[in-house]
Amino acid sequence: MKHEIDDGKGVYGKNKYVKFLPLLTVLVLLVIVISLSRGISLESVLACEPRALTIAALIIICIYGVKTALIFFPVMAIYIGVSLMFPPLLAIVVNTCGLILSTTLSYWTGRVWGQGLVQRLSARYEKVSELTGFGEDNSVFLSFATRMVSVLPVDVVSMVLGASGIKYSAFMTGSLLGMLPHMVLIVLMGDSINDPLSWNFILPLVVKVLISVGSFWLYRRYQRGELTSIRTSIVFT
Repeated sequence: MKHEIDDGKGVYGKNKYVKFLPLLTVLVLLVIVISLSRGISLESVLACEPRALTIAALIIICIYGVKTALIFFPVMAIYIGVSLMFPPLLAIVVNTCGLILSTTLSYWTGRVWGQGLVQRLSARYEKVSELTGFGEDNSVFLSFATRMVSVLPVDVVSMVLGASGIKYSAFMTGSLLGMLPHMVLIVLMGDSINDPLSWNFILPLVVKVLISVGSFWLYRRYQRGELTSIRTSIVFT
């Protein structure tokens, strides 16, 4: 069974008001960011004051949500910024929560806007067409591979996959499996950015390069149909 892009109106096309819920959510998150930002200072965050860290974490998570309206904003910039503000473990937790929020919001934006949004994205990003027409058995792998290879901006991928009709559970599973390795490695690099010649910086960098190159190679083979076993065996139940 293949995922077919809907008729252009989205899964909730008959209710025009539902289409504006993602935008309304972004606006609410923006208001939260502005309100919370008034209560802390960067100095208090860097000093690891518990209250400041909690508020800062909430702000960052909300910023991830606001980012869905700024498709061109690189998620790596947030990874790096968070790694400089928080201890490594907390940075990973904050980034993970933020990724779940942003990808969920982008996914449902695609779901409610449907093919109309996909067509507009296709006009700007040629590779969007590569994300459509995959079978249901490929949902997890497609979500995973497009995150690992980073062929398109994070939010564009989420919107297109949302419009394609794949299950949210498969989408989120593959997305997290694909995004978390890169994010964790960048956080570890950011924690040692003041000493770029140390193994604490070099080792994550080398691993990230190897993962990126290996993932790209596998994805190209998958596109050419050389990994038929993966096409038929990766099924989300």
